[in-house]
Amino acid sequence: MKYLFVSPHIDDSDLACGATIVDTVERGHEVHVLTLSTVYEGIDLLNEWVDSMKVLQVHSTFAMGFKTRHFHESYDEILQSLFSFNGYDFIFAPSSTDFHSDHSTVGRACERVFKNDNLITYQHHWNSRELKYNYFVQLEKRHIDKKIEALACYRSQAHRNYMNPDYILANAVNTGAMIGHKYAEGFNLINMIT
Repeated sequence: MKYLFVSPHIDDSDLACGATIVDTVERGHEVHVLTLSTVYEGIDLLNEWVDSMKVLQVHSTFAMGFKTRHFHESYDEILQSLFSFNGYDFIFAPSSTDFHSDHSTVGRACERVFKNDNLITYQHHWNSRELKYNYFVQLEKRHIDKKIEALACYRSQAHRNYMNPDYILANAVNTGAMIGHKYAEGFNLINMIT
């Protein structure tokens, strides 16, 4: 099966789905990651993203050049760009209800473009006041450890609280407890077509 993980900025899919990506690759599925922007505050962070993707062992990556914090101005262009990504069995994308305007813009575009596909969305805890998961991926400690290793590649973002390994592990434990498992990542299932 082919999976596409859509990331508004370089670290979004890693933060929300990193351990799920590791598990998906481990299970023998083909994983592709798309980021819509590699530049943050005028600094190109492409190399950090590439290093992280190597740790996660994704099969291929795609990078676009949309301007961070201005995605809403490029909604139609983002929409048209996403139409070229077809043939995937599952798509993971940001939620259209995320507080961050770049995330919600991409989420809306993905809900439009992938309306006839299996679509699963993610949110970051710091960009939402109400998280309700209806789709969970059970994980093992090795998956969380690999996610933490991948996130360590983002040296420019190391100062952020949500990059702290203790925070990442605590979220995996908390989400796992919701389903009676030691570790998990949680998502929202938008479409499931069988």
